[in-house]
Amino acid sequence: MVSDLRAFNESGIAAFRDAIQRLRDGDLLHLPQEILSDHSLTRRQGEQVVVTVKFHTKLDAATYLADRIDFRANPDLLYDAGLWSWLSAFYFDQLCPVADGAQVGRDYRYVPTPGRDWRHYYRHLLAGPVRMLVAHGAKRARLLLSGPVHVLGVCRRTP
Repeated sequence: MVSDLRAFNESGIAAFRDAIQRLRDGDLLHLPQEILSDHSLTRRQGEQVVVTVKFHTKLDAATYLADRIDFRANPDLLYDAGLWSWLSAFYFDQLCPVADGAQVGRDYRYVPTPGRDWRHYYRHLLAGPVRMLVAHGAKRARLLLSGPVHVLGVCRRTP
């Protein structure tokens, strides 16, 4: 799927949170795709487009997004809750692979907490890795971003 880069407005974030809760409760099987392009819930975010691609690691996801969105020229976008929520909805199947038995996590994994809440803002599954990549570069961030995109923190392998 190809889409113009968008961001949720307040109503869009509320609709996304509601859909996440309904997925958690078992009332939905899949995230409703229509919220991604509903003009009453979203706004266009620049001229960029995003494509559904398979991310093997957090570094893949962060690199892909940082290549499409100029966070250095627009550092406020690193904390734009509407943008990150929309991106989470767009890539939700990878952030929460329910088909593979994953459980829907806490909201802050998909919707950034307001005000840069120090306890949760870094736990967003896409924004956290992108912030790390932008701040430290791929070489330094590689180890911490080597795990799957849906896993919070560093992936540990068991023998």
